[in-house]
Amino acid sequence: MLHQLSATLTKNSPKIVVARDGGPIRRIINGRQIKPTDLYPSFKGGMALPAEAEHEVGLLEISDVDKAVVSCLTQPHRVEIPVPWQSKPLIYFPDMHRGLADSTVEIFETFSDDYPRLKDPHYAFKLDVVSELYSRIGWKFRRVKASDIFAQPLYGNAHLIIPWAYARLSPGKIFSLETAIKQAGGALPLSSAAEIVGSKQLVYTLIVQRHVYCDLNKTIDEDTPIMMVDHGALRRCSTPIL
Repeated sequence: MLHQLSATLTKNSPKIVVARDGGPIRRIINGRQIKPTDLYPSFKGGMALPAEAEHEVGLLEISDVDKAVVSCLTQPHRVEIPVPWQSKPLIYFPDMHRGLADSTVEIFETFSDDYPRLKDPHYAFKLDVVSELYSRIGWKFRRVKASDIFAQPLYGNAHLIIPWAYARLSPGKIFSLETAIKQAGGALPLSSAAEIVGSKQLVYTLIVQRHVYCDLNKTIDEDTPIMMVDHGALRRCSTPIL
């Protein structure tokens, strides 16, 4: 019955509600319950973002080091879904809104691999409805499990890089590195890039800040090729690493 209804519910206008301040819509304490919540200092979110599970923090870390991602927001809105069997609408809170360089919008539902609600038909019904709603407005709805977020070496690389997100480099050092990469034919080993800017950690800073990048699906070492981000190409087509 629930799946049969999902195709017709959009006629009853499911509604997306955002916070007035543009930030996360669901706070740590909602008046009835206190949720276990981390605050992650998201570089691309521009603020400390709440996360209710370790894998949500992991996805934020990966997003911060991904050159294709330009913005992140956790608990970005709620969807109110009218249903015929009760007066109050069903409520759905997605875990994350992510903006890519090519203007693609991604909405994430993340879950542990053993999440008990995966077998709940009401949960599946809500996901079917919001998936259709997001599709109609041109957003991508993605369901990602924890084991995919924590897959190695991607997660390990993100966890290694992200503590250096907020370090500062002079424009002169950034220019010197970009010039050296061009002169080297498009790539420099990490060790050489580190000599130019001062340390490996400062190269990591430039990865988060979308000046340079490397293949984060391979283990990072001294010989890892460091390349310049092609922002024009990313604006035409952005493929996230996760």
